[in-house]
Amino acid sequence: MSIAKTRRRRGLVLKVMAGGRGISLRITPGFLVLVAVLLSLGLWQARVWLDRGASRHQAQIQELEKANSQYRAALALKEREKEQMLALAEDRFEQLRSQLQSQDQELAQIGRVVGRTSTTRRTLKGSRSGRHSNSLRLKMNYRKLMAAVEGRESDLSRLRAAALDYRKRVQREREAVALNATPSLWPCRGSLTSGFGWRIHPVYGYGRMHTGVDISAPSGTPIRATAAGRVIQSGWLSGYGYAITLDHGNGLSTLYAHCSSLAQGVGSFVRKGQTIAYVGSTGVSTGPHVHYEVLAGDRQVDPSSYLVQKDPPASMANHSRQGI
Repeated sequence: MSIAKTRRRRGLVLKVMAGGRGISLRITPGFLVLVAVLLSLGLWQARVWLDRGASRHQAQIQELEKANSQYRAALALKEREKEQMLALAEDRFEQLRSQLQSQDQELAQIGRVVGRTSTTRRTLKGSRSGRHSNSLRLKMNYRKLMAAVEGRESDLSRLRAAALDYRKRVQREREAVALNATPSLWPCRGSLTSGFGWRIHPVYGYGRMHTGVDISAPSGTPIRATAAGRVIQSGWLSGYGYAITLDHGNGLSTLYAHCSSLAQGVGSFVRKGQTIAYVGSTGVSTGPHVHYEVLAGDRQVDPSSYLVQKDPPASMANHSRQGI
């Protein structure tokens, strides 16, 4: 194949020889301009495509760098969380040790209250392990502490229940003692003939404060202690005739007057309901009865505020004379 170039007036003619035959190509200036334009367009398109590709790659690189930055930030956050969790675990470790010590003290205190020996265990020893402590050892110590705390809670639950029962029993005993020392019984069977307060005295004939209550009953009717106490007076007491006085503690005392005879002497301790004297009409009296007083300190108070029953129990025997 051969190419022959000839220049004519209307452009460049190329002759191409192929297989003994010649092919003539006429290249005009317009054709060259067209080729140049097409080449320029092709180069511009290629450049545009390369620029787009570069932009895409740049965007991908930026996304990768952003993801890498986020990954590094996440790693840093995880590391901080790890440090915080380790610090929290160390703090919890110390809290559990302190809780064990407090439980030991409470066990010992409750044991002293209920009179039992507490089954305390030795608190785990050790100190804060620092920021770079062995996490496995910390976890093992934490489990030991948790087991010790749970065991101690079991001991405390039993001792708390025992202490609660003990306090309830003591409270019941105190209430029983208080009730036993409260003058809540009537001193004898009979009829209430005069209450507490101002009245016209049946003997002196003028208004006078009646400092107790009068219960009419046959002579010889047993008079019982309205509360447990100690006899602090027993014998003749001026206008009261034969009288007996009991001290019940807490500033309370009771007096039983106009008795025919006395069954207890000074210094004797009597039970609630125990016979201490017998109904009579000694001293300033118009008939057999018992004059009963309750004293709070040195002041006579209305006995009805302490009595459980509104009225005294009825007498078992008939009697015609009303004492006052």
